[in-house]
Amino acid sequence: MKANDKKYFIVSLFIVLLSLGVGYAIFSETLNITGTATVTGNFDVEFTSATVVENEHSESATAVISGDKNTLTIDAPDLKQPGAEVTVSVVVTNVGNINAELLSVNLVGDDDPDIVVTYPTFPVGTVLMPGLTHEFDIVIEWATDSQESEKTLNFSAELNYQQEV
Repeated sequence: MKANDKKYFIVSLFIVLLSLGVGYAIFSETLNITGTATVTGNFDVEFTSATVVENEHSESATAVISGDKNTLTIDAPDLKQPGAEVTVSVVVTNVGNINAELLSVNLVGDDDPDIVVTYPTFPVGTVLMPGLTHEFDIVIEWATDSQESEKTLNFSAELNYQQEV
């Protein structure tokens, strides 16, 4: 081999090795992507109306929704006799933009043993889609076998719900 050919061979070999190194680097590059995803939504179910629809042997019962619309206060100040009954029709609305599954109604202050408060137990999977409403009744009954001559009841109700699973 001539000296001139050796130089070309060495330069060619160097170019081939350099090309292989660059090609390997291009095809074996690792790409790391990092970031944060943020979901915005409004998850809110509110009491939208509460109306006393039955007032049997009772006077001046009221149902008042709180300013934040998360609590309903029911007041039956003048139950006249055992057997008295007050029925409150309640409407709740999903004012958020995320589906909500209704779980239960939580009562606070309904601890009089002579008075029974009945309210719904929502079937599993009672889902309230955004903008939709659900209506139910809360019934207050004074036991007919009570020995008391007058009763007053004041309690509050709140909804227990979760994001649809």
